[in-house]
Amino acid sequence: MERRGAGRRAGLALAAIFVLALGVRFAFWSQISGTALDQWHRFDQSDMATYVEQARRIREESLTQPDPYHPYHSWQTVAPAEKWLSWYGPHAFHQAPLYSYLLALVMPFAGAEFQWVKGLQLLLGAGSCVWLALIARRLWSDVAGLAAGLLAACYGPLVFLEAQLLREGPAVFCILGLSYGLLVHLERGRGGTAVPAPGEPADRPRSWLPAALLGLGAGLFSMFHEMANVVTLALLVCLAAHGAWGSPSRARAGALAAGAFLGAWFVGFSPLFARNLAVGAAPFSVSCRTTVNFVESNVADAPAGGATFEAPSPTAVRVLDEAQGSGLAALKGTWASYGGDLGRVFDNLFAKFAANGIPWEVPDNTSFEFFREQAPVLRFAPTFALVFPLGFAGLLLALARLASRAKSPARSAEAPTKKEAKRQRKLAESQGPLPEGKAEGHPFPLAGHLALLLLLAGLLSALSLVHTVARFRMYLVPLFILYGSFALAALWDLLRERRLGRAALIAGLVLAGVQAQRSVPTEAFVRGLRNFDYALACKFAIEGGRIDEARSFAARAALNFPRDGLVYSLAGQELERKGERTAALDFYRRALTLEPNAAMALQGLRRLEPR
Repeated sequence: MERRGAGRRAGLALAAIFVLALGVRFAFWSQISGTALDQWHRFDQSDMATYVEQARRIREESLTQPDPYHPYHSWQTVAPAEKWLSWYGPHAFHQAPLYSYLLALVMPFAGAEFQWVKGLQLLLGAGSCVWLALIARRLWSDVAGLAAGLLAACYGPLVFLEAQLLREGPAVFCILGLSYGLLVHLERGRGGTAVPAPGEPADRPRSWLPAALLGLGAGLFSMFHEMANVVTLALLVCLAAHGAWGSPSRARAGALAAGAFLGAWFVGFSPLFARNLAVGAAPFSVSCRTTVNFVESNVADAPAGGATFEAPSPTAVRVLDEAQGSGLAALKGTWASYGGDLGRVFDNLFAKFAANGIPWEVPDNTSFEFFREQAPVLRFAPTFALVFPLGFAGLLLALARLASRAKSPARSAEAPTKKEAKRQRKLAESQGPLPEGKAEGHPFPLAGHLALLLLLAGLLSALSLVHTVARFRMYLVPLFILYGSFALAALWDLLRERRLGRAALIAGLVLAGVQAQRSVPTEAFVRGLRNFDYALACKFAIEGGRIDEARSFAARAALNFPRDGLVYSLAGQELERKGERTAALDFYRRALTLEPNAAMALQGLRRLEPR
């Protein structure tokens, strides 16, 4: 009866987290729906526009896309379009294609601004909050699960990205779903064997089906996002390693689980594998951008050590030209660019590694700070400036707990000490029974925590090889939320037990995380609002015939950039192209009040003012 009551309370908590997450997300969307901020996929220099164009070609031209769409953006003018195509290699998709295929599938009824797609992404975003709550509850406690779910439900940058035609929100949902599936599988015993019931053999093998389902999900995810390579490797290592220790039957069960995972992964990936064979692409090719991004970010003369997004340096152009689409040749050329200077290699890697801790959201296609100014829901939402210090403290606590268990494995496997048993009984009386799947006295499942650390290390390593933007870092954020929830839960327990010294230690770790974040070099990164975003918003508003909305964006730009008339000038040009002479003149004149010598505005006035 007690277990049933605890399960009911947990279910209500998860439902509350889902409803809160959904409410925050749809509140934000309601504030931008029908405005220029809901049309960012029309920006032809963005990844969103690339996904849409690729989807249109899939639907209207060819399902297999033997010659996929590759955009040629303004920053790519360091080389002609033909040269870029030679670097990309023949027939390879620009980015992992499944997102574009899904857009192509729903295009007829998705709405002019893909409302149904964005709505579904917001639902998945609320689901990600539930995944986080379930993972934290399984690894730590009910309190940690509640903290993780609430933090994720209100986390501003994630809410902002989920309402755009971008893959990050659905990708986070997939990573968390696969992670939760792995944790459930690991808890059932080494190498996929069940915890035996009374009278059952100790090494009775379980079905290989859970590992196969994980592999199938990972294979499908590999067609959706390049980061799936890291996730797939982490899952495979965990499955194989978990069966490597123990009896021979458990080792065999672990090998069976790893084999089932790989076989099912191939089944999930097989549609793209078949397409690649049909058009003459490399069989396991997913994206041609991976090699290019690696070279741009890792050659010796990459700006800011490769941590910032810039046009390819002369060295990067040379390496790409020599590699001609070969990943191995690109790797050799990148290494050769250092001339054996290992110090510089480590400096550049550390610059990218450290940049993942920047407290603000580094903009690229979109700008969180710009959307935050327009949408009140985001103004008080937690950001990485809060999540990083909490996660930093929780990670150190988790590592300390793991080290403690490693030093005394016998004690961790036996009954707890009298002091620990008394503390656990006291907690049990106040919190009810432990979540299902946790044996009393084992609230810190070792295999699950090692799996989480392996995933964190893999993602952080991958992100230390590319330039830093807010969207890329989003895959780290859920893990910092999980460790942050651990810190909050530990702090809560200590305060309830009035163990103020240890509570103060956790608070000190959080402050240390704040200091670590402040020590990250940030001079090379864009911070705050960009004039460019206001200009783009004006353009979309004018294209939709909403001149008052364009005036509002331009006025806000003038407040933030009082000596720059660029937004008014560009909006004037857009109005002039649409034949709105009176409005165009007004915008040009306002540009000149801010910047009397603005050439674009002066030329516009000469064209439009009566002589």
